[in-house]
Amino acid sequence: MLVPALQYARQTFQPEVLQQKPPASTQSPTIPKMASIYQPYQQYTPRNGPTRRSFSPKRARRYGIPTFPTEKLVKYSPKYGYSRLFNFAFPGSNWRPRMNTIVIQVHGIASPNSATSPDSVAAAGVYFGAKSSHNINLVLPTHMDQTNNKAVLEAIRTAFKEVMAMRHTVLDPRWKEVIIMTNSEYAKKSLSEWVWQWETNGWHHMRQQNSPVAHLNTMQELHNTISHIETTLNMAVRFWKVSREDIAGADGLAQHAMQTAPTQADGVADALAAMGI
Repeated sequence: MLVPALQYARQTFQPEVLQQKPPASTQSPTIPKMASIYQPYQQYTPRNGPTRRSFSPKRARRYGIPTFPTEKLVKYSPKYGYSRLFNFAFPGSNWRPRMNTIVIQVHGIASPNSATSPDSVAAAGVYFGAKSSHNINLVLPTHMDQTNNKAVLEAIRTAFKEVMAMRHTVLDPRWKEVIIMTNSEYAKKSLSEWVWQWETNGWHHMRQQNSPVAHLNTMQELHNTISHIETTLNMAVRFWKVSREDIAGADGLAQHAMQTAPTQADGVADALAAMGI
């Protein structure tokens, strides 16, 4: 029995079958074109949603076997003014920056961690790298809940605002990925997993139907901002859960803001003094 390729070769030299189509088994299969990495960002579906906004270097061999420590994976670039993720781009390659990726540390603290205490003060830190001009720390306004959770959400919001500003100045237009490092399980899961469940459930908790989501306005704003970055700007946003030691830069910024922040009692005293009371 002739193999298909040889059979087809013999047929092409026979005049009586010269006009016939080759057997179906000999036709070259249609190879689909490889999808471009610059195709529009894939929107959330129940199948890809949680993984799309989550990052874990332990899932890929490109980050070392066993996975390298965080300080080796993330390095600051003085040239660009922000931190970049490193990896083995392909088997046998050198250790190199992952293309078009920026890594940002965020952290929030409160003392005491209470939404009702009049003495509570919360602060946030956003860290792009050592000596980066984009590093930011802030004290939460007194009208906001003075809690750790609210502070880390404000840190994430601030990080996105800075990213949007950088996109028009220092960032390469091919820049495609933002990785947010946080030790907050609450922030990471809220924006990478739970947010779609809340949206489907009318922004109420799944188990407590009459209980609205905490920090509702902030959650909705962050979700809309991330969706805009994903769909309109064609950039991925991923949250990386790490230890507090791995975000020492953002922690230091938040601590510094906390140390220099006036207490709410001081603010009341200043207001009363201004009124001559």
